[in-house]
Amino acid sequence: MTEPPAQRVLFVQPFSVGGNGGGSRILTSMIKGQPFDKLSINSNRKSGPALDWIEERHLPIRPALGRLDRSRFATIGDWLEIFTRPGFEKKLAREMEKWRPDVVHVIPQGVCDFHLAWRLARARGCRVVMSVHDDLIYSLRDYHPFRDEALRLLGEMWRDADHAFVISQEMGEEYNTRYGKRSFEIITDGLEEIPAHPTPMTEGRLQVYFMGLFHYNYRENLRALARALARLKNDRPEMEIGLILRCGDLGRDLDLDFPVRVLPFAGQETILDDMTRADLLYLPLPFGEQYEALTRHSLSTKMVSYLGSGVPILLHGPSESAASRFLLGHRAALACPSLDENVMAQALKIIDDPKTKMEIVENALTLARTSFPLEELRRKFANGLLTKNQR
Repeated sequence: MTEPPAQRVLFVQPFSVGGNGGGSRILTSMIKGQPFDKLSINSNRKSGPALDWIEERHLPIRPALGRLDRSRFATIGDWLEIFTRPGFEKKLAREMEKWRPDVVHVIPQGVCDFHLAWRLARARGCRVVMSVHDDLIYSLRDYHPFRDEALRLLGEMWRDADHAFVISQEMGEEYNTRYGKRSFEIITDGLEEIPAHPTPMTEGRLQVYFMGLFHYNYRENLRALARALARLKNDRPEMEIGLILRCGDLGRDLDLDFPVRVLPFAGQETILDDMTRADLLYLPLPFGEQYEALTRHSLSTKMVSYLGSGVPILLHGPSESAASRFLLGHRAALACPSLDENVMAQALKIIDDPKTKMEIVENALTLARTSFPLEELRRKFANGLLTKNQR
């Protein structure tokens, strides 16, 4: 008896699956090795690296404008989308016609790719599944010319999609309040291996480590951390203190009071090795009202990796953030809810309290085992993609 053919899932999102961001990391964790056929459409202006386990096609919504995209005139590129949108829709329709997906998965982070993919999928009779990583209110700047249109269409898709994944409970509840109540499941990155015990501590050393994209809005956090480390080094000159950022590039014009070592992006194996030599894992979240749509509802994928490391986490962000409520509610991290270097210096005093450090790491490992086992999340993701259920 022949087995039925594997279902075909088309993934449409404004980034490459092989990229360095959190969205890429989640998609890779959830779909690599899954028993369905897969094709990715990257709608970003930039293409991504070729991968040997998934075919990806680059269908940019609009051409890249070079330095203009990084200047205060970037909104010109946003307006350009109104002219390039029909061409993108035709190309996407041709890809769907050729590949004939059974399911279309979208991530609403741009303006038009997600709703064009959703409408084309419905026209073909495909199942539609959405994943929400960041609130679109945050992803699209206040002055984006098509922001209101995108938010309206997001609400329609939230109510219509066959299945919805969100990155946190807070995100799902917020969207239910804003766009209409529906069922949702929580999906973020997962952990394949979780150590049985905390990483052994090294006396007389404080190696602070960060990995991932270093966003512009983390700059003030880093300045506060650097000031506190400089003070600690002045007070404790005998200590071995270091600050390592595996972020590829820190950008220009960032004067710090403490030396920082910047390392290139690396694969998971290298990052895991890095963390075995760290004493504190730095998890920054931006402060300020303009970032509330991000911090109140989203959880960083690096948080998941940190939880399963066996090393204590230093959460540096607003106390009302989703990460603060989650981590501190389980007493799984240290907290610095301020940009005041005095508050940060107080948080760093954990180096003199091995008992508290050990308790925090044990709590983090327990949380990692109960909330982020990779195989369980992958099963949940595959079931949501392929199983028909009621909204």
